[in-house]
Amino acid sequence: MKTESLDTNVLLRVSIQSTDDQTSRARTLLGGQDRLFHVSLVSIAEFVHALMTHYGKNRAQAAESTRRVLAVESIVCPRDVILPALDIFENHPKLSFVDCLMAEQASAGDATPLWTFDVKLAKQHPAARLVI
Repeated sequence: MKTESLDTNVLLRVSIQSTDDQTSRARTLLGGQDRLFHVSLVSIAEFVHALMTHYGKNRAQAAESTRRVLAVESIVCPRDVILPALDIFENHPKLSFVDCLMAEQASAGDATPLWTFDVKLAKQHPAARLVI
């Protein structure tokens, strides 16, 4: 089966509570049978950022919305990276979601440590090490 791709705006439309035409079309698209949709880590990072900056969601709400999107069976993405990154993001308010994604991607790819100059990240994520 061929995999198609989704951008962040489609994900946002699927997750927000709206009755507009774009939301309806996005939900219809994802509800189609025998279709798979790739969602990149970049789109997930942008999705979380947009939820927080444009829709006023807090960390827990943004993480929950992301988990709901990831529960859609037709979405193909690196859940083994995203789900643990969401957990770290929720529990470490000084870390950005992008930092959490980078550290989890390093862990999942057995490419640790993740060398950084970010003291907060190095102190709060086991995969990160401070360059000294």
